[in-house]
Amino acid sequence: MHRFFVPAETADRFDDDCRGARIGCVDRKRALADSIIERYGAIAERSRQLREHPEEVIAILEDGARRARQEAKRTMAEVRRAIKMNWE
Repeated sequence: MHRFFVPAETADRFDDDCRGARIGCVDRKRALADSIIERYGAIAERSRQLREHPEEVIAILEDGARRARQEAKRTMAEVRRAIKMNWE
């Protein structure tokens, strides 16, 4: 998993250090956890904030639905014009 979260050179160093008993399994797992948190920490924080404020999620969904309806209305008007033009 290290290879997904850190550059290849760093992962190779972890492999060598682990095989050479310079670091233990706990140290390697802790480093992996730190890499995961570094990559996904902001997402986890935003998720926590949204769970604490469900009204914000509802507002986001309502706004998205409103914008989708507007776009659908424009698209359907375009479709109706195209159909009418083909029937003339």
